[in-house]
Amino acid sequence: MGRNITDRLHVIGVSNGENEKEAFYNLMSQNGNLMKTSFDKIFCYKLSTNYKNSYSEFSIKDDYDIKIYEHKETNGKV
Repeated sequence: MGRNITDRLHVIGVSNGENEKEAFYNLMSQNGNLMKTSFDKIFCYKLSTNYKNSYSEFSIKDDYDIKIYEHKETNGKV
């Protein structure tokens, strides 16, 4: 019988942002060690009663570019 995706599910953090992509970038900038792990796919839900409609998925390898992320606190590049 095949494995269910939840067999290998890990909670890696909680983040916030104006939208899903900003929350993903904030999570990555606060947890730089994620780039050194074997994790690639990250999915997220908005923490609300209507969470089912807020599913988004990102790839650490394909969707995250630290060079172009502008950190809000420094208003510069990280």
